[in-house]
Amino acid sequence: MIVHVRYAIMVTAINMAGGVSPAADIVPLASYRAVQTDIAGLAPNRLSVMTYNIKGLPWPIASDRAQAIDEIGARLRRAREQGNQPDVIMLQEAFGDTAQRIADRAGYRFVAIGPDAAEQARYRFSTPIPRDWSRGENIGKSLNSGLAILSDFPLSDVETLAFGDQACAGFDCLANKGIVKASVDVPGYAAPVRLFNTHLNSRKASGVEIGKANRAFRRQLMIAARFVDDATDPASPMIFAGDFNIGKDKDRRATFASLSTSGRLPEFIALEDASGSHAVRARLIRDQRQWDDMTATVRRSKDLIFADPALKPVAAQVRFGTEADGSSLSDHIGYQIDYALPPALRNAPTHLAANEAGHPFQRDSRR
Repeated sequence: MIVHVRYAIMVTAINMAGGVSPAADIVPLASYRAVQTDIAGLAPNRLSVMTYNIKGLPWPIASDRAQAIDEIGARLRRAREQGNQPDVIMLQEAFGDTAQRIADRAGYRFVAIGPDAAEQARYRFSTPIPRDWSRGENIGKSLNSGLAILSDFPLSDVETLAFGDQACAGFDCLANKGIVKASVDVPGYAAPVRLFNTHLNSRKASGVEIGKANRAFRRQLMIAARFVDDATDPASPMIFAGDFNIGKDKDRRATFASLSTSGRLPEFIALEDASGSHAVRARLIRDQRQWDDMTATVRRSKDLIFADPALKPVAAQVRFGTEADGSSLSDHIGYQIDYALPPALRNAPTHLAANEAGHPFQRDSRR
């Protein structure tokens, strides 16, 4: 009974909060157009991509997150002022309006948001996973997916996919987890780079027995593989990032490996080929504290970025990791990989489309 009462209080609080609200004293950059580099005619030879689970959970699941979320936005803003911000950011656990608030503060003009709380699943399974409402299952979605893609370059072909109640387990079912896809139109390149961002079912944190959590994880991977396959375009290189929640669990690692070796996922989506693993092997990070964070993250096998072989990792850094005093802004690190863009994709006419609000691709209603 105590568990049920606590759970009811938690769900009520989530519905009231909706997400983490950063501090209210955010002062927008003077003008997106004034601050943003004029990218017309500019053809960069690199694309930098950061992935970060920001732990943007509402109270009572997490407390005192507003200050940390606000600091994340402030640091990204300072990076922009210094001219070294990531081109693209993949966020997880950016619930409610958190992603848009970070984008506004940090000056990202283009934002693609993942499934909202109302989006329905496209795929069904013949055998249901047993449901337990006291574990957050089968009562509807209290939160959106928490997924977002922020970009300095235009985003097009935005599409979202919700995993749904037949492919989730435990408290993960409170959020409408899934995938958000977008194509980033890099100026001067003929083909866009396809971006996928996801967050898969947790293991112990789901609050249910491991076998059940792993069953949901397998279903989500199967859905993700089909979604990625349907979006395959040989002319457009791909980056797949997010919090995959694989960890050291043998069943999860075997499931993940089987999808790439069987061809249901591209073969480069393999743990040994993850960009973070490459950064460690190639010693792309020199700072010792960043190196320690990156190697720990690689061993953890949760926060991952996979890139088409046409995109070569040439630099890496941990932008949000362990502070000098041992603290951190999240229970995950936020790291960035810089990719060399293939010359074969160049020589396209450049364009920059934006509406007056500066956020033309907030959501794409096409399905």
